[in-house]
Amino acid sequence: MNTSYENRAHENPASDRLLRGALRANAGFSGICGITALAAADSLAASLGIQDPAILPVQGVSLVCFSGLLVWIATRKEIKRGIALAIVVMDLLWVATTAVPLLLSGWLTGGGTAVVLVLAAIVTTFAGLQYAGVRQLKGRPTEQHVA
Repeated sequence: MNTSYENRAHENPASDRLLRGALRANAGFSGICGITALAAADSLAASLGIQDPAILPVQGVSLVCFSGLLVWIATRKEIKRGIALAIVVMDLLWVATTAVPLLLSGWLTGGGTAVVLVLAAIVTTFAGLQYAGVRQLKGRPTEQHVA
């Protein structure tokens, strides 16, 4: 049995292409951000206006782990709807619990505010793309309209 991603990708219906692509893009972006946070915590904290640089390595480890999880999910033969929806929720929770409080704190420099706004927009975009991908999955229940 060959388990390489390339071979499994051909077995997957076209309906999951958007979801897999969004998960892979999210994984790459999260991994890069995590490694950057680990490698440059002190200088990033100073330039962004984050008062405690110890937050960044914690965030970095979390992002690297999240990236690995996304790669694992994206390379499964079948992506479960519930798991994909959980990733969408996790992305939106990151924006709500990390980006929004940082923006409202008044701690960030002008550049820090811009960076956090861009990160929040990117993460929200990933959530939207992933949600759209979930909706395209084959066999999804039909939409029901509530009167």
